[in-house]
Amino acid sequence: MKNLLVSLLMLCTALCFAQITVTQDCQSDRYKEQVFSNIKVTTDLVYGSAWGVNDVFGASDLTMDFYEPAPNDEYLDKRPLVVMFFGGAFLIGDKSDKDMMTWCDSLARYGYACAAVNYRLDNAANIAVSGNAVRAAYRPIQDGRAAIRYMLEDPDNFAFNIDPDHIYVGGQSAGAITAIHIAYLDSLERPEETYGNLIQDDLGCLDCSGNTYDQPFTIAGVIDLWGATLDPEFLDASENVPMLIIHGTSDDVILFDSGQPFTIPFLGFSPIFTFPVMYGAVPLEATLSAKGIYNEFYPYDGQEHVFYGTNDDFPTEFWLPIWEQGHNFLHNTLKFDSPVPTGLVSVCTGTTETYSFTQNPASSYCWDVTGGNIVQITDNTISVEWAGTGTGQVMLTEENCIDVIGTTAILDVAINALPEAEFSYNATDSVTVTFTDLSNNDIIAWFWQFGDGNTSSVQNPLHTYSTSGIYSVSLTVTDSNGCKGTHIVTNCLFYGASCNDNNLSTINDTYNDQCKCIGMPIAQNNCSDLDLMLSDAPISTGIYDAIQSITSTAMVTNGSSVSHIAGDIVTLGDGFTVESDAYFVADIIPCPPLAVSGFDLVLRETQDGMAVYCSDPEFDLNKAKVRLYDIGGKFREIPLRLIDGKIIPTEPIYMGMYILEVKWKENTVSKRFYK
Repeated sequence: MKNLLVSLLMLCTALCFAQITVTQDCQSDRYKEQVFSNIKVTTDLVYGSAWGVNDVFGASDLTMDFYEPAPNDEYLDKRPLVVMFFGGAFLIGDKSDKDMMTWCDSLARYGYACAAVNYRLDNAANIAVSGNAVRAAYRPIQDGRAAIRYMLEDPDNFAFNIDPDHIYVGGQSAGAITAIHIAYLDSLERPEETYGNLIQDDLGCLDCSGNTYDQPFTIAGVIDLWGATLDPEFLDASENVPMLIIHGTSDDVILFDSGQPFTIPFLGFSPIFTFPVMYGAVPLEATLSAKGIYNEFYPYDGQEHVFYGTNDDFPTEFWLPIWEQGHNFLHNTLKFDSPVPTGLVSVCTGTTETYSFTQNPASSYCWDVTGGNIVQITDNTISVEWAGTGTGQVMLTEENCIDVIGTTAILDVAINALPEAEFSYNATDSVTVTFTDLSNNDIIAWFWQFGDGNTSSVQNPLHTYSTSGIYSVSLTVTDSNGCKGTHIVTNCLFYGASCNDNNLSTINDTYNDQCKCIGMPIAQNNCSDLDLMLSDAPISTGIYDAIQSITSTAMVTNGSSVSHIAGDIVTLGDGFTVESDAYFVADIIPCPPLAVSGFDLVLRETQDGMAVYCSDPEFDLNKAKVRLYDIGGKFREIPLRLIDGKIIPTEPIYMGMYILEVKWKENTVSKRFYK
């Protein structure tokens, strides 16, 4: 298996510019862990102005504090934004409250930009008037939206660098109410109390206050800390904004289920009659789940309002678990699935296939392959050479422009073995050959090429050559998986004829079944019962000992010298001649007795195969060591399907010349034979 990780670096779009680097590894801990230790905080940025209930001489400036990784450490051109809103019943609180500062500082260290936003506050006397509590909640919604528009517009070139696709809002208590309605309230759902009448001014549309920047946006998620909504029907499935809901089950300020907020006096007042019924954690979760909107719900049993602490006692032991739930929720909403590559899912081993995907120019991509080797990557495609068999995988990981690593997409690929093409042939005469398919696997097609320009798709063809000679014959088979295997054999119509391979370490040179001139190796001093055949270019045979006889296909020519050392006797076969100026020298040395251990071991060729005779009464051919070599000295498997317990059948063996070797105890005997 070979794994290779390769990045494709691409330019980002105008909305989201990925950092251009030499390599990408599709690995990042940003948003999962604290990756920045240096944080820049800019306080009291003025994002707009608006009249509030407490303003007498004119509209007040609207301010915020902005937290971000130190510019020298930041490497993204666009980053996600979290906007946090403080709590305090729309009467008290500030962006510098301890929990707001802690949220933004922590989020910046995890790689987010974060803004703690001040909004217009009301007063207890005004909220005591029926309907004014809704107006008090509406103004912060307008202000929060104005703050987001300001950061997107960036009129003062502050370099907020906000990714408009990843803007989150959150808060606690009144701040959570603000965040929920920034995400879900639209112009058609504007509360009736916000319109003007004979006594009060019209508060205007959602984006008609604070500033006039035209920057449409959507919210990617809400962090709701013990907040509520005016109406669960505001949570439209089409808006589909994920929400984290954290609420104490014993909250008597904003109820865990539903009811009017503030069941106890607040700052000496009892505004229970001015706040409408609001819907807390239970109906929020039920509505979101019923509409298929992603949410994470963490009820804290027995806890009351703001149980992670206020300015006086923040943080309590609940801060850390709430922080973990908060940043994990954000990271979960950032996650996305990498695109699944497309291409063949059933391939043949050894083949090269191409896989591709539809790319996002704002992202970079990493490939990984198991069961194959990456050959080439071009733009949004990859070429893979598949190896082995089984299941391979093409894996693609996308890293988007804000450094979020997508879930790796995996394409399983079945790697099928190639069929093993094999065939035998038999020449019925000098030019007519019968070919027999011996291929394995589920073969559905055959293609023969006979080497003379003719072809056939028959499984077992009979072919007649116009002239005798040497032809390269190939069989290509196709199995049910579409995989192809090829076997090539050079068909020698004069198979077995003698030749000379000019190799002094071999004897008995002949053409093999691939029409290669090859000799049979033989060890020295073996006293083998073999014949030595000399070609028309005789070689010195003095390096061989104890070869029993010698023949030649041609005479030893003038000036040639042939020497031979033999055991016991030299027999010159028919056809061996020596011209007058040539000479042949034979030295006779005795071979050791055959029966060195008191028994004889002899091989004799029979009609059914090779018979093994042994005078040892303990001899068992099944227990003897039997080896078969072809003319090239390559070991061949031979089935020991004995006949009468003593004959080794040669019927399963292909045509050719072989050496059969049988070893019993200390004795070894070998015999050359033709099939």
